[in-house]
Amino acid sequence: MPRISIKSSNRAASSDSNHESDAERSAISLAPPTVTHLFINNECVMFKSQSWSNVLDPVSQRLLCRVPGSTLHEVQRAVQAVRREHLLKSVDVLRQMSPEIQGYLFVPRGGQDLADADSEVFRGLDCIHVACSIGPEMAGMFLGGDATLLQTFYEPVGVCVSITPFSFPFMIPLWFLQYALITLPFIQAVSFVGSEPAARQVHDLARSAGKRVQAECGGKNHGVVLEDASTMPTLFAIAGSAFVAADQRCMALSVAVFVGSTRDWIPKLVELAESMVVGCGGDQESKIGPLIDEDAIKRVRGVIQRAVQEQAEVLLDGRQIRGPGYPDGNFLGPTILTGVETYMECYQSGMFGQVLIYMEVSTLEEAIELINQNKCELATHIDGNACSIFTTSGKHANTFRRGVNVGQIGVNIPLIAPYGTAVRTSNKDSFLGDLSTYWPFFTTTKIVSSRWEQ
Repeated sequence: MPRISIKSSNRAASSDSNHESDAERSAISLAPPTVTHLFINNECVMFKSQSWSNVLDPVSQRLLCRVPGSTLHEVQRAVQAVRREHLLKSVDVLRQMSPEIQGYLFVPRGGQDLADADSEVFRGLDCIHVACSIGPEMAGMFLGGDATLLQTFYEPVGVCVSITPFSFPFMIPLWFLQYALITLPFIQAVSFVGSEPAARQVHDLARSAGKRVQAECGGKNHGVVLEDASTMPTLFAIAGSAFVAADQRCMALSVAVFVGSTRDWIPKLVELAESMVVGCGGDQESKIGPLIDEDAIKRVRGVIQRAVQEQAEVLLDGRQIRGPGYPDGNFLGPTILTGVETYMECYQSGMFGQVLIYMEVSTLEEAIELINQNKCELATHIDGNACSIFTTSGKHANTFRRGVNVGQIGVNIPLIAPYGTAVRTSNKDSFLGDLSTYWPFFTTTKIVSSRWEQ
């Protein structure tokens, strides 16, 4: 896929352009839309579906590709092809395809740059390596201390469905797919990652149908800044987590809680956010890309406007940012809100856009209480996805770790998703289901007690 390169600063859109970018734009305007293929048994296969959807470039609204829905026969063919040896081979195939995959990743989903695409491919391949190395764990347990032998067996639960978001189209499916070992011709389990309203619908539907289900939801992730934190590293971490990737990820930092005198740091944060380049992910200088579609940009702008109506103050307003040469792009510059109360829509809803809420408290204990009472999606549920603390005190970090009722915690780093064999540990209403998100979800456990006559 062609790569596009535009940029504008958050202060004012730049009108500078060169012959190379003009040539790229011309090539893009002439490039025909692509057609998505199935990837079965390490081969690209053309769909036979009669139901197709359009994917638009969030920068220019140009038609990028057509995506079909799979037929029942195609799903069954994919199910029959899944084997452990095919997973091992797929690592080499996908690694060879990495440059092409990266090119496809950064444009269609919006908000990502080339570095993010490269990182996503690496993390996705890591998921496959981990899945293919869990043999010893799946061997179960054997106890033979007396005449009765006790053994545990893990068996595939059956065909599983994974419903994943647009924000990480390569990595997140690989969190699940390789564990869904195939033995039966009907669905036994459902995995979901996405917004809380959609997660609840999927969870309730699966439960009503008697299916095993795990649903990872979004949440309002908080970052707490203590007075002993390192100023600029902390502000860079907050800005990067809140605005890069257009905040279109469930691990983005949405609320910055400044404790005590750290409120004096906010002008530096605003200055830093203003300096971040808004543009297309193909531009090496661009840090903030477009939102995924027009509905997303309208929704985020609407939440900002209603926050103003509820008496919140806009310290930095990115609603007027445009990409030069792409007037129809879904661009939104970094936006910072203050004067926000916990009952306001902007605090209670997951915006999925580059909007940071700035709040002040007097003590660490107040910050912990704020996080533990955090409610998202119009105050109906208490979320426990992730949070971070920025401090140079190990004592304060331990107090924070013990005090917050949140599953994933960062210390002096932006929020990141666990990798390797580490289990994602969202809790409260950020996780719906009964089992962990690791491989045991895709198995059933049998305990066999036996005694044999000599």
